[in-house]
Amino acid sequence: MPCRLTRQLAAAAFAAIASSSSAQAQLTPPAPRDTTTREYRGSYQRGFEKSWFAPCDAPSGDGMWWVTLTDAAVEQRDSLLATLKMPRTDGLAVRWRGTISPLMPAGHMGKGSRYMLVTEIIDIKPLSGAGFCSISA
Repeated sequence: MPCRLTRQLAAAAFAAIASSSSAQAQLTPPAPRDTTTREYRGSYQRGFEKSWFAPCDAPSGDGMWWVTLTDAAVEQRDSLLATLKMPRTDGLAVRWRGTISPLMPAGHMGKGSRYMLVTEIIDIKPLSGAGFCSISA
């Protein structure tokens, strides 16, 4: 009898938890996603298991974004890089347009603070020692 009572109590507790969380989920609609395309500038690191963007003027704790480029943006990036007369580098200064996700663990090993989808490359060049953010737009 005690085993049966324990199972019944466990089932009742599970049902209460499930019904309260589903009721809460029905009451709280998901936050709308911002799909506005904006211009961003900063530094871009690419390579094996790297696709990081550090935006200029990022607030504390929001300085590493995992980047995905559309096919058109990849073509633009590669075309612009082909015109540069320099050895290949993974550190680049960029100015581009894209959309960003809300704050969340992002990228390789969840080390980033959000995702970014780049749709257009405006400018790309080797990252100087002073950094791109110190140059006025």
